[in-house]
Amino acid sequence: MKVIFFGCASGETSNSFCSKIEKSSRVDKIFIDDVVTILKNYDKGIYDEYDFVFAYGAASNVTAENIKKYGALGKIDFVLICPQARYLMPQIKKVLEPYGVQSELIDTKVFEKMNGTQGIDFICDCISKKR
Repeated sequence: MKVIFFGCASGETSNSFCSKIEKSSRVDKIFIDDVVTILKNYDKGIYDEYDFVFAYGAASNVTAENIKKYGALGKIDFVLICPQARYLMPQIKKVLEPYGVQSELIDTKVFEKMNGTQGIDFICDCISKKR
């Protein structure tokens, strides 16, 4: 199971993008919910059967304080930032670097089209580069 956080301005468009990926994906087992709910339920084992868990929310909430407050350390494998929040990437990379969590900006063309197939391909490419 890989937990991926999708961050945008408020969480709404990242939720829509996650849903498009789920509907058109070649990956069968995807769970989607807001990041706070996923982090609160993480240790209960309810996500273990999924290949991917997509957590969405506001990119501006990726702070050291929130990582500690919600116990995100060791739970989120990758952070993807939607194009409208690109201005936050330097801050997000700085926050995540000490924790070894990689972050990437979602390709604008893929995001604008809300193309789920290209979305999962992008995610898999990012994860394979991380290894």
